[in-house]
Amino acid sequence: MIEQETTPRLLIVDDTPANLNLLEEILSKENYAVRALPSGKLALRAAFAKPPDLILLDIKMPNMDGYEVCTQLKADERTRDIPILFISALQEVDDKVRAFEVGGVDYISKPFQVEEVLARVRTHLQMRTLQQKLSTAKQQAENANHIKSVFLASVSNELRDPLNSIIGFAQVLASAEQLPADLRPPTQHIQSSGEHLLTLINNVLDLSKIESGEMEIVLDTVDVNALVQEITTIFAWQAEQKSLALSCHTSLQTYLYADPKRLRQVLLNLLSNAIKFTATGHVSVYADYQDGYLNLCVEDSGQGISTEQQQEIFKPFTQLNVDPYKNQGIGLGLSITRKIITHMNGDIGLNSDLGKGCRFQVKIPLEPANIPYSKGIEKLAVGDMQAISVINNYPLVWLAALEQAVSLGESEQITDLLAHYDNEEMTQLQAWANQYAYQRILKWIAQAHLNAEHSR
Repeated sequence: MIEQETTPRLLIVDDTPANLNLLEEILSKENYAVRALPSGKLALRAAFAKPPDLILLDIKMPNMDGYEVCTQLKADERTRDIPILFISALQEVDDKVRAFEVGGVDYISKPFQVEEVLARVRTHLQMRTLQQKLSTAKQQAENANHIKSVFLASVSNELRDPLNSIIGFAQVLASAEQLPADLRPPTQHIQSSGEHLLTLINNVLDLSKIESGEMEIVLDTVDVNALVQEITTIFAWQAEQKSLALSCHTSLQTYLYADPKRLRQVLLNLLSNAIKFTATGHVSVYADYQDGYLNLCVEDSGQGISTEQQQEIFKPFTQLNVDPYKNQGIGLGLSITRKIITHMNGDIGLNSDLGKGCRFQVKIPLEPANIPYSKGIEKLAVGDMQAISVINNYPLVWLAALEQAVSLGESEQITDLLAHYDNEEMTQLQAWANQYAYQRILKWIAQAHLNAEHSR
């Protein structure tokens, strides 16, 4: 019998054959593809090999109870999302609470009520289908976003080379003494426009790298004091042009392991914004290192940002909607800054009130350079497979198929395989299969292998 992929696959686990028979009969009539297994050990083996859509799991079983089976299923990536409905005659509240604590989604009491069983199974299958559709939609959206980011990165790289050439030629022309006076302003305009476009392209490229997961954090020994002072000096001329008091306050007592390029980018963006959006007063930069965290702060006396806009400004292409700062830049700086900081496992916060300036605070976990930096060792679990021997004139392919069918609890497949041979052994194996004594069949296969080894 070939089952359609759309047929819901159920796995029933109960050490009582009568319960397995009853549940299998109830659910098979609803056109579910049902596998029934009599022990927790077999259930784990079957679920890992061929994950079902839903599991009905007995609690009271010998050797391995339902709680342990559920715990192991939830710990494995292949089966952790499968809904598990516990079935038990236990009525104590503590038993039900524990069932939910280990990962069960519902509880069916014995003796079974057909309508209740079907209703609960149907409900949780529908919920699983919706969750899978949501997961698929999410993955498709992420894939589309990745394709967009890769495209933007490719286009940005193609534009940078010719744009750098334009800027370079404009710089040469602007510095040439022979250039007529009336051509100097437009030449300078070409240069400044090119530099503006290059900044835009670099920002788009950075954003696309971050969103596609291609941005790397390259750690090196960094003198943060010197880095902060250097970047503050870069903006000294701009601050002087606007009559702003620009100050730098650093108190680090050690070098840090950090990515100097990304720290520089964060500070450049924050200081650039502070000076751009501050008309009068001051811009101050602070840096210190406490309890394993680098703390950076950029404070200004600008117009400030309203509470409503404080979260919006970290979104891509978002600009302040306040005169006279409308349409200044393209709104990528703070978005990139937050993403870089997040990528470094840090956080950025903003304290601001309209008319009272802004205070951007950055906190990044970094190791001091006097402590050796070491990456964690990744351990890989390696498994192996045992070959199945040919024994007692039973073909290798048949033995392998029987072991797989028994391990997965596929009763119809087991019956079909046993029907290939008409002898007492097959009659006994079929009797065990009818009683869900699958462990006995597996022991028969294992003993046959052992006999084959001894006969060599």
